[in-house]
This record gives sequence, C-alpha cells and structure tokens, in this order.
Amino acid sequence: MEWEVQRSKRGKAVKGAANRIRFQAAEKSVDDFLEILEKFRRQLVGFKDNIIVLDSAKKLRCVGLGSPTNSTAALYQLAFLLEIKDSLGIELISAFDPVFEPKDVDLFAKLSIEVEETYEFDKDETTPTIYYMPHLPVGILERTLETVKPRMLLTNDVTLYTLKMKNAEMKEKYPNITRLSNLVKDSSFVLPDDGFIIKKKKMATSTRAYHPLTVLSLLTTLGTLNTYTLPGY
Repeated sequence: MEWEVQRSKRGKAVKGAANRIRFQAAEKSVDDFLEILEKFRRQLVGFKDNIIVLDSAKKLRCVGLGSPTNSTAALYQLAFLLEIKDSLGIELISAFDPVFEPKDVDLFAKLSIEVEETYEFDKDETTPTIYYMPHLPVGILERTLETVKPRMLLTNDVTLYTLKMKNAEMKEKYPNITRLSNLVKDSSFVLPDDGFIIKKKKMATSTRAYHPLTVLSLLTTLGTLNTYTLPGY
C-alpha cells in the first residue's frame, strides 16, 4: 500500500524530467537507450576507484530507480549502477520500481538485469548484497532496514530525513533511520579517507563532508548519494 501512495507522490517529482524527454523518448528504441547509457558511463569512468569500499559484494539489488526510458535522472542512475556492476565483477543484479514500463523491462533484459515483480522485504539475503536505492520513499527505507538489515547501502543522505520532522516524531516513526543517521553524524565514526573532494556549489549556505559515492549529484544535480558500510544499526 505504501508503494502505491508513494508512487503518486514520486510521479509528481519525476513528471518534470519525464516531460522534458518524453517526446524524444517516444521516438527512441531500446538500442538507442543502450547507446545513451554508454555515453553516460564514459562520464562516470573516473569514479571507479570510489567503489572499492564495496568490493565484498556479490549481488546488486536496485529499488526505486524510476523509469530510465522516461527520465534522464533514472538513466544516469542506471549508468552508475552498471559501472558498479562491472567494476566489482557482480553478475547478480535485480531491479524493482512500480513505475517501470514495458520499454524499461526490455532495456533491463538487454542489460541482463532481472526485474522483480514485487519488492520482498523479508527476502533472505545470504549473498553479500549492495542495496542501490537512489530515491527511496522514507517508509520503504525504514522497512528495509528493519527486515532486511542490509550491510551495504547506497542511498540518499539519511541525515536529511531527520530534518523534516521533530526528533521525537522521527524516532517513533522511523527508529532505524534515526539510529543510522545518528551513527553517521557521530564524530567518532570515521569513514575511509579516499581523497574524494566535493567542490562547494555557488550560493551554497552550508557545507558538509560526504562519503565518496556522491557522483550523481556532481554530474546531474539530482541529489546526493552516499554509501554506508556499517557494523550494525
């Protein structure tokens, strides 16, 4: 049910980007999108060293990508997903989003990506898995942390969720996100020094240090992605 509610909200957010390319997208074939993906991946090639922290992974599970044949944002994020897959030598990869369309499914088939019909929260993940969740609704992320307990997570900056409501309300509704956010903000929790530097944007009113996998925000201004490889939460 939550996916259905969030889907309508996400649809509004994606609508602008989708409308900008919908006319062109209608004219493009799956092979055309494969060519565009290769161009996007060439822009990402310089960031391969930043994903070494995830080198124990054997599987990629993508949730909440959006429609790559209708959204430039989703297409960039798919390109980055493929870079992670190839750089780490991962063969098992799946994707789920209720907004996927038939052309998306055809594109994933060409890329050897399994499309999940439903998102199973209680899935038994015995294989070391990266959860790639570019724009996941907060409720779905909370349930994922609670039931799946992923050890490798690539998603939005979890500390931003805590800015949208009071601490007591956040802790009551989303206790796992709250704990994860507190751990990330803890100054005693030291992230690996990989030399990755984000340039300060013009007109910025504040700055903060981010973990390396923030590539998409630099290339497309789509928002910041962060990796968390945590001992527990």
